[in-house]
Amino acid sequence: MYIRKRNKTKSKIRKAYGELLLEKGPLGMTILDICKKSDINRSTFYEYYSSIDMLINDVIHEQVNAISKVNRSLYDKFYIDNMSGPGSVKKYMENIASNEILISLIKSKESRRFKAEIMHAQCEYEIKKYRIYDFEKQLQVIYRNSGVLIIIFRWIEKERGYDINTVADLLYEQIRKTEQQ
Repeated sequence: MYIRKRNKTKSKIRKAYGELLLEKGPLGMTILDICKKSDINRSTFYEYYSSIDMLINDVIHEQVNAISKVNRSLYDKFYIDNMSGPGSVKKYMENIASNEILISLIKSKESRRFKAEIMHAQCEYEIKKYRIYDFEKQLQVIYRNSGVLIIIFRWIEKERGYDINTVADLLYEQIRKTEQQ
């Protein structure tokens, strides 16, 4: 029971941070704002997090895990089930674009660290799952995943100003080229 209550409180704090991130941006919030939004007092906040930075780390970790799960299922469908065409890439992009907290983190002051953690998680997953021990092949995995994610991050940072179908087609072609090498 105690663990469930702690998890619920932490979840409430992370949710409040996410909502404030959307409302005020990363620089416009204080611990007091987070406490008010999550309906807790400051001492409760400090029971879970020693600073906003610790909260941000927790939120980033939570989002990396969420996006990694989506990455993994789409990756498996794309490569293992041999989904053809850019539809799977488009689905992946739509999933990322629909997560407002994720979008805020991509555009925040924490974006470099967040993007690096997403890339690292995706590459590690693929390397471990498929037992890729050859260094050259590991570099190809890192090259492909980093390139795809950077293009998607750019697309998001540009307010999704480019047509999703065009970007998905380009990404699909680049993925296919790296797979053939």
